[in-house]
Amino acid sequence: MHITKFKWFNEETFDGFLLSLLLIGECYKELDLTFAAKYYALAAAFSAVNSNTPDVRKYIPRGLLRAANYEYLSGAWLGFIILA
Repeated sequence: MHITKFKWFNEETFDGFLLSLLLIGECYKELDLTFAAKYYALAAAFSAVNSNTPDVRKYIPRGLLRAANYEYLSGAWLGFIILA
């Protein structure tokens, strides 16, 4: 997935790039690596915020909500409240 992420990092396949970030985060969550999962969810949201393509704005709340969920799963209640 990490190789796919790098291959999709261009303007034509930016949706795929953001989806790969969210999928990598989900994989890390399944491995109980919640900090890494939160990192990738926030990376997806950050990339969507800073993109020039308005179509990818839909990934901002998706990334932030997943990051909040991963924060909650790790036991960081205050971080969950801040992200939520």
